[in-house]
Amino acid sequence: MVTTRGFVAALALAALFGATGLDAQEPVDASVDRSTVRINESFTLVLRAEGSVRGEQPDAAQLLENFDVLNVTSSRRIGIVNARATEVNEWQYQLMPKSAGDFTIPSLRIGDRQSNTVRVRVLPPDASGEVAADIFMELTAEPDVVYAQSQVLFTLKLYVGVSTGRSTLTTPETAGVEAIVEKLGEDSTYQTTRAGRNFIVRERRYAVFPQQPGTLTIGPVTFEAMVIPDRGFSRVQRFRSDVVELEVEPAVAPPAGLEGAAWLPAKNVTLREEWSDDGDLAVGIPRTRTIVVEGLGLLETQLPDVVLATQSGVRQYADRPELTREVTAEGLLSRRSMSFAVIAQAPGQHTLAGVRVPWWSVVDERWEVAELPPRTLTVAPS
Repeated sequence: MVTTRGFVAALALAALFGATGLDAQEPVDASVDRSTVRINESFTLVLRAEGSVRGEQPDAAQLLENFDVLNVTSSRRIGIVNARATEVNEWQYQLMPKSAGDFTIPSLRIGDRQSNTVRVRVLPPDASGEVAADIFMELTAEPDVVYAQSQVLFTLKLYVGVSTGRSTLTTPETAGVEAIVEKLGEDSTYQTTRAGRNFIVRERRYAVFPQQPGTLTIGPVTFEAMVIPDRGFSRVQRFRSDVVELEVEPAVAPPAGLEGAAWLPAKNVTLREEWSDDGDLAVGIPRTRTIVVEGLGLLETQLPDVVLATQSGVRQYADRPELTREVTAEGLLSRRSMSFAVIAQAPGQHTLAGVRVPWWSVVDERWEVAELPPRTLTVAPS
């Protein structure tokens, strides 16, 4: 929370740097920590407002139609960015669904500002049988068909039905074929019930990339904690999960017309380009062309380099590529950005050749091609 003294100091510092006031108001961003939950599981709705909303609180009455509000927290931060005072207000609502179904969290009002809507799917309660332990783990892996070097989404759910103290949770072991294991974001925590008992669930996700065909075993995972029973003495206990065993398929040879294509198994691959200026080129004056390869379900190191064809009239000089990634609900979304200095050698019209990146769709189980079409440039004399 920000004190009044801190707020005044921030405004004074903004004035010192020549700021004219707080940032202009923007729409309120609404998001949820999980878009699919069970009817007996809680989830968190986050409202984030940039700019001043002093004295205003979200009108959350519409939430009560489909959800119980278990808890509400709020925070306010003020800082200086580019010599301007910035204010960010955030509200977190812990919600429990009242029924199963597909719901839209409506646009909520904060003063004269509105949030976006958010879709949430609520599933029926888990139909599994009696719970055998106070603490247990469940492992899942998808998709069902796994290829060498493709992404496996591995999810660990740790159910805790008793009080615990300090604890550790290990990274899943792998055995069989070699595999790369990448943790996906931060753990999510929510409540659920099993066989009439309440549990706190800690959910952790990994992207696992088996490197060769064969059998891959994921797990076990070990959880160690100081267990604090209702009666008796606290004690350290260790719990080990089961394992998930997968058969990894080999790479699929490319069809005729794509001979020599590199193996690139992904959920989606796209190509796009950006130019530093939309105007015509002039002879001898460089322009920057950036080509971005984006792959869903790939490590950034798997994305191929783009080699441009040599052609008369225009030269293109490559810079060092930039590799980035982000975590999404479908796993890793990776990007390879390659910048080229484009220098025209002669006036007139010159057509740059198109760019093609073949890839294997793990969703449709077939070869696809991401493409940039040829681009015609008009070059003016220097």
